[in-house]
Amino acid sequence: MVIDISTHNGTIDFSKVKSQVKGVMIRVGYGSNGVEVDAKFNRNVSECIKHNINFGFYLYSYATNMESAKLEVKEYINIIKDYKPRLPVVIDTEDADGWRGKNGNPSWKLLADMLVYQLNELEKAGYFAMYYVNKHWYDNLIKVNNTLNKYALWLAHWYIDKPSV
Repeated sequence: MVIDISTHNGTIDFSKVKSQVKGVMIRVGYGSNGVEVDAKFNRNVSECIKHNINFGFYLYSYATNMESAKLEVKEYINIIKDYKPRLPVVIDTEDADGWRGKNGNPSWKLLADMLVYQLNELEKAGYFAMYYVNKHWYDNLIKVNNTLNKYALWLAHWYIDKPSV
């Protein structure tokens, strides 16, 4: 099992986590005009290194135009450049909190193009790039830019059907 963590998880006891996971995806932060670094980012990375836990990174993107997408990925790469993640480096692109809808509401085509640009930049920087979306976003993004097929996908699925007894 690989878990994703951020400041929302509080102060994690990595000595306990180590035996329960195969890896950790660490939120670097979130973007819009650059990157706002997660309050627990530095601690989470140093604890993973200290306890020899595989880790990767993710950035929650708020980009609404190509200029903000370029700034986000540039700063993202700069923040993680001194680390050697063994797991993917991810762009989390969605609008779970409705921010994009209230701040420009970019088209599916623009969202897909921004995502492809960011993933390409991550790969050029030497990382294994991946993107995170839910099924609805995946269906809409892939329709307008099938270049996304060449990148790894982390598909969100929050609900698990329980077998009936």
